[in-house]
Amino acid sequence: MQVGIALFLDIFLIATSMTVVDPSGSPLGGVIASHDDVILCVSDENGKLEFPPGTREVTLELRGYFTWNGMVKPEGTVVLKPSTPLADIVITVFGNRNAQESGFISKTILRRKNMRRLGVSGLGALQEFSPGVFVREYGGAMPVVSLSLRGGDPAHTGYTVQGHDITSAMDGTPGVNMDPLVFSGMRISRGCGSPDGVRGLTGTVDFIPGHPSDPPEFSASAADDGSGWLFAGISLENGRLAASLRRNRGTGETGGYSATLLINGSGSLASYGLLCSAAGGETQGPSWSVPSDGYRKRLSLDAWYRAIMGGLVIHSGLKTGRHQYACTVPIPVDDTHDEVGFDLGVRGKKDVGVLDFEFGTAIDVDGIRSTAIGSRSRLEGNFSTGAEYSGFFSLAASASANSVPGTKNMLGAGLSAGIPFSDSILVIGTRVSRGFRRPTMNDLYWPEDAFAAGNPDLRPESSSEYEATVSVRLFDTARLYTSGFVGWTSDLIRWEPGEGGKWTPKNVARVFKRGLEMEGVLKTYVLDVSANLTLMEVLDDHRESLNYGKSLPYVPGLTWSARAEYGSGGGFQSWTGMRGTGVRFTNYSQTSWLPAYSVISAGVGFKLPLLRNPLLECSVDNLLDEQYLETSGFEGKGRVLRISATWSGR
Repeated sequence: MQVGIALFLDIFLIATSMTVVDPSGSPLGGVIASHDDVILCVSDENGKLEFPPGTREVTLELRGYFTWNGMVKPEGTVVLKPSTPLADIVITVFGNRNAQESGFISKTILRRKNMRRLGVSGLGALQEFSPGVFVREYGGAMPVVSLSLRGGDPAHTGYTVQGHDITSAMDGTPGVNMDPLVFSGMRISRGCGSPDGVRGLTGTVDFIPGHPSDPPEFSASAADDGSGWLFAGISLENGRLAASLRRNRGTGETGGYSATLLINGSGSLASYGLLCSAAGGETQGPSWSVPSDGYRKRLSLDAWYRAIMGGLVIHSGLKTGRHQYACTVPIPVDDTHDEVGFDLGVRGKKDVGVLDFEFGTAIDVDGIRSTAIGSRSRLEGNFSTGAEYSGFFSLAASASANSVPGTKNMLGAGLSAGIPFSDSILVIGTRVSRGFRRPTMNDLYWPEDAFAAGNPDLRPESSSEYEATVSVRLFDTARLYTSGFVGWTSDLIRWEPGEGGKWTPKNVARVFKRGLEMEGVLKTYVLDVSANLTLMEVLDDHRESLNYGKSLPYVPGLTWSARAEYGSGGGFQSWTGMRGTGVRFTNYSQTSWLPAYSVISAGVGFKLPLLRNPLLECSVDNLLDEQYLETSGFEGKGRVLRISATWSGR
């Protein structure tokens, strides 16, 4: 019996290998093997892949070849068929490789070390890694997180975890209080529409859970502002568990706590995930308001499951949450809202000659019970289809439809094309797309009071966007990327002051935007350098409007960042990051504005001599203690010094 168990363990712990070749039998080096967007290994010059123990299902990718998905073949051989790269021009941070995704041209993928950085400094540091992104965190230790893509409203950004929608029907923001530390990566897809054609009018942020083959990891941190965390990530049988506990500190000496638990796994015919979060903290109002003793609490539970049945994937998801706000000053307030949502759908893919066809259909149900707006619900039916051709050039087309009983049906579509030159050293792509978004429950039903009122007559928003991209790769050490885009949004929903200063959401007849995104990456043996720049303009385009031709308030015309990482390979590493935002006008007449600002952060890390663990790090955010405003009346965080220790089984 003991011999049998030992033999089983020996077999299980030995890394499985495979060989990848082209149709002529020649080995292919540089093939990326991944699972759930987590890179497992890269093939050597002999086409050999060595997988971590327990690997069962993989995706194989190589520029110029069709993607292969399937089960690991012990000591087997996989043949990749030639093609050309899709029109997706992908900038991957610091030389990390990407997973292809149809329908988006501009995309940034962050990996584990980048998620650690966001875990340290917050999502505001996201601007250091991706162009076209503007993030604000304000409102105390339980902050409001406002993430805008390409000048869109924060509610125009869709949020998913491994494809599971976590966007709140109440306000269009994430329905959970997530800690970036529990994830292994993030995919930021910028552009009109979203993968399912429904959520994310200006793009989608998808959080990527860890893989069972990821090494165990434990970390602890403390900062001079009183904040800190404990984190653990361990592998389970065919799955992974990640958990964090945080002490949070906001501006104005506000404090709070949060906890996040993520369990996910996969087998040969199914995958699943469970995300739980709990958070609470003191809130802080704007400087021009009466001081408040407000306190927020948020509880959430999300679960998703996917089953493979022949050529079909059946997917389902559940999301629940409770959000509470209470205060006694300046007036007593006790507001609670509960959410529950469920989705069920099926996706399929079929290869017909040189074309790859895909289709999907799903039903989404959202229900809300709120102290403010009462009980509300919405039923949505979604359908999407698409086709891809890959030959000398690549062409992808998609269409989607969304139906809600009693309202206008909405349609979306996308068409992208790309062509590589000189073995993909130069890739040129273009895309035209149309997306849409329905108003949130808050937009429609917020009860009228002395300050605001909802608008049940709001129409869904729709947007069209045109984009052209150029990507240049130099000797696998440098990459340059440029994207120019123009777009029009009809019936844009904006909360604006009306008579007597009362705020209410309105459909702005037409908005025009144009912009330019640029990014450069240089990777050497010891030094990684990257920089990005976004220039953008979002204008009122309704000729009968008093504000025709004027910039929409609070949209920055300029954002930029630069970052450098040094690693000697001898246990010492360091990094420096800078990010900046230009002037943001606070009114249409451009007579009032928030000043431009820039923030510098830095850190060093080292391992003790002759020891592989732990990694000790010292970092500082806002090194120069820059005084700036996140938004009107809310100051940004000052200088914070942090010390952390990380143990990894890698």
